[in-house]
Amino acid sequence: MKQHKTNLKREFETALAYYQQTVWNLVHNLPLAGAQYAIALRVWDRLDTTHRAWLELLDWSRKAEVPNIQAFRPCRLERDDTVKPELLATVASARLGTRKPESVRSAVDDAHRILMASRGYLKGLPEPKKKSAVMVETYYYRVSFKDILDSLGKPDRVPLLPTVQAKRKNGKLNPRALEQALKRHADGAPKHIRQEIRKALKNKAISCRLLEEIRWSRFQRHFKS
Repeated sequence: MKQHKTNLKREFETALAYYQQTVWNLVHNLPLAGAQYAIALRVWDRLDTTHRAWLELLDWSRKAEVPNIQAFRPCRLERDDTVKPELLATVASARLGTRKPESVRSAVDDAHRILMASRGYLKGLPEPKKKSAVMVETYYYRVSFKDILDSLGKPDRVPLLPTVQAKRKNGKLNPRALEQALKRHADGAPKHIRQEIRKALKNKAISCRLLEEIRWSRFQRHFKS
């Protein structure tokens, strides 16, 4: 039993480091969308599962020693009726800079385009959903190889497949290295995983579920507690 507790504690600590290093330290509590959120949520679910398993084995007097992880839970970018398009347009205008308009008409045109873009953006945001529904949605979410490569090395972004050797090739993942990572994961994997990876290599797209399994496997191999 003592050995089992030790293993569960180690699994939790590894999952916590995995979440902090590949998600939280990069985006903190910024709202995420698309593949960014799908990956972050699956990484969080892995952490939450190990957290619960460790807690269940501890005596009530020891549970207080376990770190509270709820503040780390990823935030989904979704529709919020308290955010008005006029406010978003004002913030966007400030972000775009203070270029002097050529005329009153051009100033109005610019303002109108920003306001309409803000309305369209807010309207396109997804509706709030329960965690169970979002988990099912992210299970089937697919991401292109291009999006995986584009997610690396940018501020406020979750790297969809982080590099494991930061000093090698300046921490960048090229298409060949991405394909090699998938092929290595296929070696010795069950038949259905090998088939899914072959399909991913052909279509240049992969499910976030399998992608997260690959990034977790890579992290475990290189993580030093």
